Amino acid sequence: MISENPVVFGSGTTRIEGLFHSVGAGARGAVICHPHPLWGGEMRNSVVETLAEALSSAGLATLRFNFRGVGLSEGEFDAGRGEQEDLIAASQYLTQQGISGVVPAGYSFGAWITCAVLARRDFLPAVLVAPPIAYFPFDFSHLIGKVGIIICGERDPFCPTAELRAAAVQAACPVEVIGAADHSFRGKEAELATLLAAFAADMYG
Repeated sequence: MISENPVVFGSGTTRIEGLFHSVGAGARGAVICHPHPLWGGEMRNSVVETLAEALSSAGLATLRFNFRGVGLSEGEFDAGRGEQEDLIAASQYLTQQGISGVVPAGYSFGAWITCAVLARRDFLPAVLVAPPIAYFPFDFSHLIGKVGIIICGERDPFCPTAELRAAAVQAACPVEVIGAADHSFRGKEAELATLLAAFAADMYG
């Protein structure tokens, strides 16, 4: 387990809670976005934890946080609008801690929010895990050079592999498919962690 400290930062006037793993000023850092708030998504989700562990093992600082209306974060669900502002605020918090470059890393709904913010802001190439392209509208055509990797499960109904591979061509980024994994990666967390850590060490190390 990595060492994380509870933090609070502002998204406009909304107070957002997070867990921050510091590796010192000048390092790169990842902001990790959780699944859908209305379906039980929160920052202690097992895949979010896997992202934090794997990215930190590659030397990155990590900040996972609860979107507005989740846990101790103030506000309420905003159908993706306010949640984009929460991600931007989280990235600004990392910058204020002396982080030299921010990697957005989103899982499921968090991947959708990440893609929306990538259209508005410049970051280091993002990590997308199980983007639910069968459920939410995604436009990968504006993401060339902005996504480092997309990872999905072979048996994920929200992220059909054939459709995802076609979408990734638009973004000119690689896709990794974990065999027999579903949307939750239950029982496949170790494989996901190994893949993420190797990618992050190569891309951001």
